[in-house]
Formats: sequence, structure tokens, C-alpha cells
Amino acid sequence: MVEIARHTHQSIGEITDAWNRALVWDPIDHHTFMRKVFLDPNFRPDGLWLALDGDRVVGLCLALVQRVALEHDATLDPGGYITAFGLAPEYRRTGTGTRLLDAAEEWLAGEGRVRVRIAPYVPHYFVPGVDEERYPGAGEFLTHRGYSRVGEGLGMDCPLNIVNPLEGLGEVLDKLSRDGISVEPLGEGWIPRFFAFLRDEAPADWSRHARQILHDGAPPADIIVAIHGERVVGYCQSEGSHFGPFGVAADYRGRGVGTALLATCLYRMKQRGEHCAWVVWTSERAAPVYERLGFERTRRFTLLSKELPR
Repeated sequence: MVEIARHTHQSIGEITDAWNRALVWDPIDHHTFMRKVFLDPNFRPDGLWLALDGDRVVGLCLALVQRVALEHDATLDPGGYITAFGLAPEYRRTGTGTRLLDAAEEWLAGEGRVRVRIAPYVPHYFVPGVDEERYPGAGEFLTHRGYSRVGEGLGMDCPLNIVNPLEGLGEVLDKLSRDGISVEPLGEGWIPRFFAFLRDEAPADWSRHARQILHDGAPPADIIVAIHGERVVGYCQSEGSHFGPFGVAADYRGRGVGTALLATCLYRMKQRGEHCAWVVWTSERAAPVYERLGFERTRRFTLLSKELPR
């Protein structure tokens, strides 16, 4: 019989082999697992549940609770997360998946969590939810076990090799220039004011993300900012072919600042030789902004949540 056990000594290679057999549309490598799981300050080994057939890992369920506050938000989330859950195909419909999920939920309840969400954990989610098209039956499996569909997220991709991001942007940039707003790569002297903008206007985790790519050696020019006078009023960033996040100060929205930031950042990516740009999670409301610049909807994720017994 397959055993359900907490992580003890199993190597990253053993776990990622099982991951890649189970989650074929979202494979992972050693480096990414190390960075997003073992080195995550909220990770605890007893939250990583494994399905073991003898010594072989055949499934996993990664549960997390927030223990370390985000940079600009001292509040700790009272809920918990399951950010990865999968079972090798030949072990499905045997009850093993239910036992694996039950173990993770019981652990979260024991940690005092009142609800569990799949899978939009900050700072290190892999996908924002369940792709029901590519993983048929996954949504039904979870709803039968008490989860409710509470929202959707869109994944979008842009073929930069056949798109000119700056096409038709001249009028927008001219209008912003007349208003005294410039859109340009982040200069070193603007870095303190850039982080002040993030502190005042952006979700708590965006500062960490921007700080991480700069710390890891990305040139400041990979971050595009909108500047008005002495103030940073918007930004967007890229990391390889990954675009985002990007945002605009509340009192500057609706003036074309976001469009100019997005287009300029995509052009910077094209200059670097990126052939595509992708964003893993956006909303129906934001999608038209991306579509105007060549993005296409490529994945749809269902966000699910469940109240845990107290």
C-alpha cells in the first residue's frame, strides 16, 4: 500500500521526478524547486506530504502557512495554501490522492488555519490555481472534497518576434510628455524613490520581487518607470521572458501611463532578444490592456478555497 508521509530525507531530484510525472504542464527543475520551496522562509518540511511506494516518491502535496511578514505588511495571513498537488497517473483513482490531500489539510488545521486556498501563495506560487482544461477532473476532485470555485486567473503570452510593441504609441507618449510625464528605464539615482512608490502604491510583495531581480544582477534598465516631477508614478519590470508586475499610482490611472509602461517594457525585452513575453496571472478586467499590445489568452486557472474545521 502507498504510504503518506511527511518529507524527511528525500532529495530534490526524487521529488521533482514525481512532480514532473504528475504535473506535466507545469514541470519544475532542481534550481526552481530549491529557490521556491526549500529556501522559502515559510517552508517547513512537515508541510510537504509525499506519497511513497516503498522508497519511490509517486505524489506530493505542498502545504504552507505564512510565518514571515511581507516587506510592507506586518499582518500574517490566517489562512493556509496548497501550492502544488499531484499524483503519478497510475496511482490516481486509488484513494491515494484523497489521503494525500487529507494529510495536508489536517496539518494546516493543526497549525490553526481557518481556510486553505489553491494555489495563489505569495511570494512563491507556481500557478494561481487549477488549469481544468489541461488537468481534466482536477476541479471536480477538489469540489467533491469541499472546495469552492472562488475566482479565475488568466495566463497570457505575447509573440514578441512578430509584434512591434511601440506601434501606434507615439500619440500616447506625446500626450504624456505634454503633461510632464516621462517613461524611461530606471536610473540608479531614482532607485530610492522607486521603492518609495512601491511602498505607497503597490501590493506588499512587489518590493521583494523588484529587489530580488536587482540583487540577482538584473540591470536597472529592466525596470521601466513613469516619472512626473520628482515622483515615480508607475513602473513595470521583466525577468527573462516573464513580464510583470506593473502598476500605476492611483491618481495617474486612465491617462495612458500603463499602456506606455507596458509597451516600453516589451520593447526593452525585444531588444534583449526575447522572442516572447508571458504573464502567468492576470484578470479578465486587465486582459484587454494586454491584448491591445499583442498578448493572447493561453491558460485559464480556477481559484479554489475551502473552510477548515476549527
